[in-house]
Amino acid sequence: MVVITNDIGNNIKDLCSRGRNATEIGNELGINSSTINSYIERNNIHTDPSNIGRPEALSHRDKLFIKRCVDCRNPTTVSEIHKELQKEHNFSGCRQTVKNFLDSEGVSLDED
Repeated sequence: MVVITNDIGNNIKDLCSRGRNATEIGNELGINSSTINSYIERNNIHTDPSNIGRPEALSHRDKLFIKRCVDCRNPTTVSEIHKELQKEHNFSGCRQTVKNFLDSEGVSLDED
């Protein structure tokens, strides 16, 4: 088990404040990322929220496009909206992503 000294702890805090994740910090300091995560949790170190989790599948622009489609009632099915999104915005996500967004907005459309 690695003992995290005050100097290493300060480095971890500094790197977290700069938006670095545990893997990046671990690689830089030569410490396993799970040890870094444990230290961060134990010491209530706040990380940059913009670097947490997975990126959104739909961009803001994609969401606006879907909303416009629903408002105009064209196209009228989830599959049609998905196809239009692929064509107009080079969207590479799946149809289920579009359906999940519509569900979160309280919109119910036919599947096909």
